[in-house]
Amino acid sequence: MDIQAERLDLIAWLIEQDETILKKIKQLRKKSMAAATSPNRMTMEEYIVRIEESEKAIKEGRVISAEDLDEEMKNW
Repeated sequence: MDIQAERLDLIAWLIEQDETILKKIKQLRKKSMAAATSPNRMTMEEYIVRIEESEKAIKEGRVISAEDLDEEMKNW
């Protein structure tokens, strides 16, 4: 899926979300913008968010083995 399609898919998903999810996304965006000004520092909350995102990706099967990654990198 190209980046434009990804953006449209995300917009469609956001439209369906409730206020709780939107507040969390807004907080994440705010933290992300703050991190951009201080790229070497990460708050505990940011670590937790990244861990949760990683655990979710693993549960959803959005992972790749080191061997498969090595093969994929040969085509870069």
